[in-house]
Amino acid sequence: MKKMMQLATVLGVSVGIFGLASVTASANSQYSAKRSNSVRLVWRTSMKRHAYTATHGARYSKHLGIRYSNNDVTSTVTWYTDAHEKLYKKYKGHNAIYYHVKSADGTLQGWIWRGYLKSVKQGASTNTKANMAVDNSVTLQNAKSSSEYTNAVQTESQYRLANAVWKLFPGTKVNLWLSRHVAYCDQTDVLKAKPTTEKEEVAAKSLSQFYVQNGVNSPAKTQYWLLGARSKAFAETQSQSVSQRVNTLKRAMDNDGMTASKRHSFKGWYIGINVADSSEINGSNPNTDPENPYVWTYGVFLAPADSFQSINNN
Repeated sequence: MKKMMQLATVLGVSVGIFGLASVTASANSQYSAKRSNSVRLVWRTSMKRHAYTATHGARYSKHLGIRYSNNDVTSTVTWYTDAHEKLYKKYKGHNAIYYHVKSADGTLQGWIWRGYLKSVKQGASTNTKANMAVDNSVTLQNAKSSSEYTNAVQTESQYRLANAVWKLFPGTKVNLWLSRHVAYCDQTDVLKAKPTTEKEEVAAKSLSQFYVQNGVNSPAKTQYWLLGARSKAFAETQSQSVSQRVNTLKRAMDNDGMTASKRHSFKGWYIGINVADSSEINGSNPNTDPENPYVWTYGVFLAPADSFQSINNN
């Protein structure tokens, strides 16, 4: 039952309402019922204040119905967050996080996809675009391809732990799509068990088709490992060295049956890696649940080697 309820979430069940002030539409505002109907609200809640800039994409109303302005028009504006929401994109089969932002004087506001927002470093001047220092690091959220995300895991200091976890699975290839779906990897459990009701059978068939359409030819053969409820306690070990922390994760994997011999058996498979502490990489994890911000922060998702052959899902 728990799995089926989670499956409903992945397929786009909307929950919760969070009231926000309406946004004054600019001269190039456009309403699109098709765009609004293409998404479903998963959750919406308040968040801490962070400063960002945006030069790509657009700014929308909370359910994307109204497009207020393209972000290149407001490229010099510093945006300050006060809320965020997760929307399920029905036709693309994945979720996206949008931040609600306001300008410093409060005259402009709206929702911007997190991938278009660049952090303004503390102490940086926000008066002009030329003086603005932004964080250009590649994250799970804003990576444009599997190769770009792989390179970030291999080279960027904030991904040292992720890189160490990847080395526990020798011979695997990082896939961006799988990495973004780590939060839903346990949904594949319903594909590995015989449905007991017609509703479960329909849901399992729909989920299977979703994976196949995205390049995972044998979704029932996928494997995963999640730190799950232990993640919050592990997040508090950030003062330890990477080697100490990865040893802790290895012991947890061993206890869960994801032993060294099993990890080595995945050579040639594709791996999704969502291993990042929120404080280390701001906004890197698109799967964060506001009620449990750590639960999906440490996990891997593995798909057989015959995946992504007909679909280059990067």
